Amino acid sequence: MNAIKCGKCGFVGFPNGGACKRCDHSLELIHRGILLTEDQAQTKRRFPFRGMFLAVMVLGLITAFLVFVPAKLNKYFDKTPKYVEAISNSSKFKEPVTVRVNRQELPTDPLAAGNRLGGFPWDEKKPGSAVAAASVLESAGLIRMSVSTTYHTVQMPTTDATIQIDPVTGRMSGSPTRENYRDVKSDTLLIQLTEKGRQDSVNWQETDEPYQTGNSQGPTLGWWRVPIGGRQLIRIESVAPYPEESGSETILVTFRWRWQPNQLGESFDCVNTHLSGQAAKVQEAVRSLGWNSQAEYDATAKLRKVGGLWEVNEITFAKEDFAKILGS
Repeated sequence: MNAIKCGKCGFVGFPNGGACKRCDHSLELIHRGILLTEDQAQTKRRFPFRGMFLAVMVLGLITAFLVFVPAKLNKYFDKTPKYVEAISNSSKFKEPVTVRVNRQELPTDPLAAGNRLGGFPWDEKKPGSAVAAASVLESAGLIRMSVSTTYHTVQMPTTDATIQIDPVTGRMSGSPTRENYRDVKSDTLLIQLTEKGRQDSVNWQETDEPYQTGNSQGPTLGWWRVPIGGRQLIRIESVAPYPEESGSETILVTFRWRWQPNQLGESFDCVNTHLSGQAAKVQEAVRSLGWNSQAEYDATAKLRKVGGLWEVNEITFAKEDFAKILGS
């Protein structure tokens, strides 16, 4: 046993039954040779994990500082929330996502036999076609597609008579010129609203737009613009300065968004679990349109600062522009 110093009177010696030999003050010797008074010993026995508790508290405060303080600072100094607010509240972003469905038949291949543009009047006309979205609307019972057949009589080119002269008698012989007529068949694809479609189409927009396939622009036809849902902005991808216009501050923002289908839009969702129960033609149409409620789509927005606030001048949705090129 080591000699210890009394914390009360300062006497150094061996404890006598746990008390100082001079003043009879209670002593307690713990490991590492540290001398504790009786009050200190009782306090240590009462709070054995006080040091550990304090360490956990300090660690928690540090974690809170590292996590929450940067978020607060970003709220006040990061401009990204301002861009998100400006884009999300813009009229262009709030416009519904639509698919385009032709109200008139699409012309078949102009080079196809029997249906040439400006071709011969006696060529039979083949029925036109409809965009892929029309098959989905038909399966939903909103439109009905059928082929109407008519006939009309056309005058065929006259056949010149072959005139021959007998060199001996001088008589002429050959078939005289005669007129020729023919009945020509004409098939037309009719696209009509059903009773259910007439009720739902109050929210559709009727437009007259050119039919575009690839880089070729065809005739102007009647279309329906059918809403299939809205948009949700997911995140800002990048922000780049835009050449200043009229001395204003302008930026180009690239962002990602997700399609949120409405009730009809669920029929166009290529990840819809009910798609497998549809006809093969409808499944193919949905997949070709490529609308996916779980995918993220690219878009760009041009923002200009006016009166200290960001305003959206224009938004380009790459997915919908691509659909126009495909003619849908």
